[in-house]
Amino acid sequence: MSGNSFFSKQAITLPAQQLMGSTLTEVLITVVILNLGMLTAARMLNDSLHLLADSRYQQRAIRVAADLTELLSNTHTSLASSISTPANHNCEYSICSPQQFLEHNLQYWNLRATQLLPDGSISLELQTRGEQTLALITVRWTRHGSIATSHRTQTTLLPDL
Repeated sequence: MSGNSFFSKQAITLPAQQLMGSTLTEVLITVVILNLGMLTAARMLNDSLHLLADSRYQQRAIRVAADLTELLSNTHTSLASSISTPANHNCEYSICSPQQFLEHNLQYWNLRATQLLPDGSISLELQTRGEQTLALITVRWTRHGSIATSHRTQTTLLPDL
């Protein structure tokens, strides 16, 4: 039975040159597959880092918009509609009128947007809908060097007395 066995020495004997070429081909295929896997993993890591940065900028924009919304939610319509930009009031160390205080805060939050976000800016637009006046706040920034992104929020201003 040992002479007719499937696993006899004659069945597994190959010439040395044929064995060497087969091993080299297997190694090259393995290297190519490993490189493709490593490139895919690097690309996924790069994409996840970009998404992480995007979510961080989105959170910062939401925070800036929320703080500005809180400031404007206690503002009367006539005061908000008379805002002049750019304001150059220093209401931290001097007495300011309500309008100057609002302009100072808008200037401050615009500065914060430029500090927290790449190419960050804030725009404020007032819209009248019936008897309500809405303040639309848009926070804009640039992500990945060229794509403009924005976050919009709105608040209702207090009616004039």
